[in-house]
Amino acid sequence: MSHRVRFLPGDVVVSAEDGASLLETARRAGYMLRTECGGLGTCRRCKVRLLSGEVFTAGRPNLSAREQEQGFALACVSRVTGDVEVQIPPGSQFTFSREALPAEWSPGEHPGRELKALGLPLEPLAERLRLKVPPPTLQDNSSDFDRLCRALTRRGLPAPFQAGPEALRRLARTLRAHDGEIHVLLHRGAAATLILDLDADEPQPVYGLALDVGTTTLFARLIDLATGEVAAEASDFNAQIPCGADIIHRIVYAGRPGGLDELRKLILEATEALLRRMVKEVGGHPHRVVAAVVAGNATMQHLFLGLDPRTIREEPYVPTVTHFPLLSARDAGLGLHPRAPVLFSPSVASYVGGDITAGLVAAGVHRAEELCLYVDLGTNGEVALGNREWLTACACSAGPAFEGSGVRCGMRALPGAVDQVRSDGRGRLTFRVIGGGSPRGICGSGLIDLLAELRATGRLDARGKFRPEADPERLRRHGRHTELVLASEADTGGAGDLAISEVDLDNLVRTKGAIFAGIMTLLKGVGLEPGAIDRVIIAGGFGRYLDVERAVQIGMLPDLPREHFSYLGNGSLRGAGLALLSQRLRDELEEVARRVTYFELSAWPGYMDEFMAALFLPHTEAALFPSVKPPPSK
Repeated sequence: MSHRVRFLPGDVVVSAEDGASLLETARRAGYMLRTECGGLGTCRRCKVRLLSGEVFTAGRPNLSAREQEQGFALACVSRVTGDVEVQIPPGSQFTFSREALPAEWSPGEHPGRELKALGLPLEPLAERLRLKVPPPTLQDNSSDFDRLCRALTRRGLPAPFQAGPEALRRLARTLRAHDGEIHVLLHRGAAATLILDLDADEPQPVYGLALDVGTTTLFARLIDLATGEVAAEASDFNAQIPCGADIIHRIVYAGRPGGLDELRKLILEATEALLRRMVKEVGGHPHRVVAAVVAGNATMQHLFLGLDPRTIREEPYVPTVTHFPLLSARDAGLGLHPRAPVLFSPSVASYVGGDITAGLVAAGVHRAEELCLYVDLGTNGEVALGNREWLTACACSAGPAFEGSGVRCGMRALPGAVDQVRSDGRGRLTFRVIGGGSPRGICGSGLIDLLAELRATGRLDARGKFRPEADPERLRRHGRHTELVLASEADTGGAGDLAISEVDLDNLVRTKGAIFAGIMTLLKGVGLEPGAIDRVIIAGGFGRYLDVERAVQIGMLPDLPREHFSYLGNGSLRGAGLALLSQRLRDELEEVARRVTYFELSAWPGYMDEFMAALFLPHTEAALFPSVKPPPSK
């Protein structure tokens, strides 16, 4: 039995079977509702209003009595049981914007220069050579393939050579139609040189794709494989975000009927869109993209390939694969040259993935004499410690709080987001808003600033709780919790009060505490203290906006001389681009992934003690943060 479901705004009408998920029905109608919790009914972001008709809600709805009286429902836990008219509020629908995604590497620059600085030759994952293959004679009537192999040997290519059936089918015709003048696309493999394709077209640049598949964002570059020059780049938000804000909720979503296929479809379509934008920019054809290196955390790589990720979150936390075989673009689902080799950066473990491996190689941590701390401040919060002698790593499960989720006033770094918080001479909070205008929310750097400023001005105690006497005019009760009004509805342009609650603050303190606890666990695991660290490398998109001073003040990063800190940028993308061009660095990806000792924090003795100690501002051990002044007493 089917029912008529009408969605507003847009006046879209679809039919749905009895018992169909209202969330899935909305998506079929073209509405991407926000489900950062993965459809568990806990984040309340998919709230819709029923204008007519009813739905069945499983369990106790996570809505107030007033919201239920007004006809609100959570789409993810609601089932269609009859004809219904649904209004979708603006805040419930996910919208993507590229304004918050600045270029990570300007076109025209050369990753090849980095290879040169390292003394490494340009050895791309695939290359296109122009060859002259002598014609057969009565004296030399060896096969076309044998003569091709001899021509390749004369060019310095290592034997043996292998070719697939498609290349062999074209060989005889192409040689004779062009008097032996051909171009050969090949990959220098460990066991053999693979002939991927051949043609006689006019010489044109061929490109490689470097792709960072992040939980929140996708970054891609086209790199000229002959020169090492960045030819184009593109970025966008990960289209899977409405299905879950973090990897745990993505895994949960993948376990729903059809969920894994949907997640793979979303990521492949988003990648195709980036590829089309870049190919259009260089004026070519997707088949001129003849190689790819893909870096991402283990969950994202599993979803990219359609591998079931459920065991990643189930004890003992084992992925399907950490070291991926070399795939063709056709098998990987990428719209490049169908036989283009695609390398996936190897993972260390379920929660330290190929993005961290690529970042460590890009930063040169595995070659460093000094002790390096590598911190990726993305959604998952990975930390690595080591040098050329040894490497350790862990995942802090920081969560997406600093990327706009899990905090009621949180948002991504889009126009309207507060990215800096200060106090004026009279103790009043002042804000800097991206793009100017009225504030709509607070992005990650603004949340860190806010936490530091509230502490520094005495509005928070060491536990991150409000001190009522510190700002009685701005503090108020909201339900069962206390919140601080940062900007009134009049100041936000009618978007409602901008406020932060103690629940939000607790989420932020837990996030910063998880990161610092991970750092301390790695240090103590090898018998060292924070003072032993010589370099702190901040990676990840969020790190670009980080005020290190503020991060130290709240106890998220160790209190070290500030000149020890540096920002790498998108280490995952940078490492993927370098590996695309260098056999040595491709080998080092594998080597680093095998060398790293992984600390599983959920089972690591002492981690919970470190975590509990870090749930204070800045820490229970004040001696760890000598430069951080105590707040004023009010």
